[in-house]
Amino acid sequence: MRTRYPAARVRDAALYVHDGRVSTSAGVSSGIDLALSLVEREHGPKLAAAVARELVLYLRRDGDTAQISPFLRYRDHLQPAVHRVQDHLAQHLDAPHTLAELATVAHLSPRGLTRAFTTATGITPLAYQRQLRLEMAHTLLAETNLTVEAVAARCGLRDARQLRRLFTDAFGAPPSRIRTRLRPVG
Repeated sequence: MRTRYPAARVRDAALYVHDGRVSTSAGVSSGIDLALSLVEREHGPKLAAAVARELVLYLRRDGDTAQISPFLRYRDHLQPAVHRVQDHLAQHLDAPHTLAELATVAHLSPRGLTRAFTTATGITPLAYQRQLRLEMAHTLLAETNLTVEAVAARCGLRDARQLRRLFTDAFGAPPSRIRTRLRPVG
């Protein structure tokens, strides 16, 4: 784009950009995020969240968010057993999972699952589950009025204290600060 349009100001690593009446996206998937941001800008975050849920999207990312959500990251492999576990974790975030249970879903031994999962994704099943839970918590904090305790429960965490600790470690701020920063004014 820089070569073809040298006068354009190109922002690296942005999903989408609004510049006055012109909005652009990095690609097709980020175009969905762009469309949701326009819905949010014109009609508010509740409608944008409802549209995202209808489209079965986990999160409307803001323009500066990493390009790939944890719900999609680590899925570029050809290991059906690992995909089964990833699907199971994403569909049952609020439930506790043991390695033995996940191994059963994958039709592998616990050790075999850990090896296959780490080889395919570069992270352990526990780390993957934690990333999914933290992204869901981030979304719920931004889009609902649920208490931190209720968000923790919906994300499969023991309590609000565990959510606060994991959230602060991952995002550098407690859930209350993130919620304040993400909530629209008024």
